[in-house]
Amino acid sequence: SKTYMGRIPWANTDGLNYIRIAQWGYGHLNEAFFPLYPLLIRGIHGIIPLSFETIGVIVSTACFFIGLIVLYGMVAQKSIKQARWMTLFILSFPTAFFFTAVYTEALFFLLTVLVLYFSFKKKWFLAGVCVGLASATRMIGICLAIIVLYELWKTKYRLRLLDIAGILIMPLGLFSYMWFLLKTYGDPLRFVHIQALYEINRSVGRFIFLPQVVWRYLKILVLAVGKPTMVAYGVSILELVLTLGAFYLLYYGWKQKVKTSYLLYSFVALVIPTLTGTFTSMPRYILTIVPLFMILGLVQSTRVRYALLIVSVILEIMATTLFLRGWFIA
Repeated sequence: SKTYMGRIPWANTDGLNYIRIAQWGYGHLNEAFFPLYPLLIRGIHGIIPLSFETIGVIVSTACFFIGLIVLYGMVAQKSIKQARWMTLFILSFPTAFFFTAVYTEALFFLLTVLVLYFSFKKKWFLAGVCVGLASATRMIGICLAIIVLYELWKTKYRLRLLDIAGILIMPLGLFSYMWFLLKTYGDPLRFVHIQALYEINRSVGRFIFLPQVVWRYLKILVLAVGKPTMVAYGVSILELVLTLGAFYLLYYGWKQKVKTSYLLYSFVALVIPTLTGTFTSMPRYILTIVPLFMILGLVQSTRVRYALLIVSVILEIMATTLFLRGWFIA
């Protein structure tokens, strides 16, 4: 682990698990991490003789910029102003550095954008394939099916055989991984159950609802000032503020009449991680909820836009510096 971190800081913390999976496969208590991203790294490594860490950084960076270009083009068809501000908010988000780290954020971002794009173009088979790939990248990936199914229902599209195939493909990434876990460990939900071993305050086996989690964080901010470290305390503040801000954006998007399918998916993607009783990693999870940034691009007040942009850039610089020095940020 120390060797990896010393050579390429972009592959620290969770990134090390993806490298271990790519290099040695599962079996090291890393089954919480879904297989598509490490399999992609492993496949490229078999063709190009570069280190796993370097390939991970290249894959992440390429996925991010391809996704950003496709997203900009799609939004610009409706409003160039919205597309520009959306792009600025994505690039300046406090945890945007994860898009170039050995994490799944960039790949999941690309697949999310492609689901939005192909649904927009009514190419349902391709949208379904991308949902299937996303469900093999992260657990929340299967929730992208909400967008495809809702848009299909709303448009009353007459399905072709190929479209039906696309719909059937959507859960295959998740189901394939669950089948592997069942055959290997006898537990198809091991990616959930193993979370209890990571000591990140997640509740496994029961749901804890949002008001309880907010109350818990408020107590932390009042009673645990500076504990266990000032960085950890600052991360807790960031987790709370960004999570509540994301929920407010959903309300703002509803007022702006953003597509219902986008709002439904974003709501589910926000709520599911909080049911574990913590906002840990929420600043990173929010990063890939693409409709939230589309909503940010709709903000009308110039003062608000520039204030958010300046604060985001400052936080991004601080968070990136700490992450590269080995601190857990999200």
